Amino acid sequence: MSTNCCIILKVRDTDKGKLLSFNKSKLPLVLKNWKAFDKNNNLIWDRTGIDTTNPIMVNSDFIAIYCHWDGYKDGVGKTLKRCFKSYDEVMNLILGGDCSEIAFKGIIHYANKEYADWEDIKPGQANTKSGLYSQYGGQFVYYFDEKEWWYKKDHNPKNGFKKL
Repeated sequence: MSTNCCIILKVRDTDKGKLLSFNKSKLPLVLKNWKAFDKNNNLIWDRTGIDTTNPIMVNSDFIAIYCHWDGYKDGVGKTLKRCFKSYDEVMNLILGGDCSEIAFKGIIHYANKEYADWEDIKPGQANTKSGLYSQYGGQFVYYFDEKEWWYKKDHNPKNGFKKL
């Protein structure tokens, strides 16, 4: 279901000012590839192995990405809580840029989709959480504070986060 969300990480002070890179081999889930098929199920194009990510200079207190599909607590929320349990895992996910899908069956980053432009899909940064979730939109917001996951269903800064 196309319920989108924003995923935010509180950046460690030790990572600020560093150039960090995505590493697909460190994901706790399979990184799925973008493939397109015609109506007869013939392969039209295959982006396997393509990666348009670039290193990110981390210079803010928070870093975030957008995810397009299944942003509900029982979708992306459940996958984040069960599979992304450490700061390093969450940071690596975010360094891969915006996602189409984050699910137990795998992750689909836009960075290996045909015609992906890194400037459009790279992680966002801000010095406040609300600065990011207002920028990204989404019906759910997930936040990892280095110890646990939090969520909220709207972007109103007056409404606080709840433990996921």
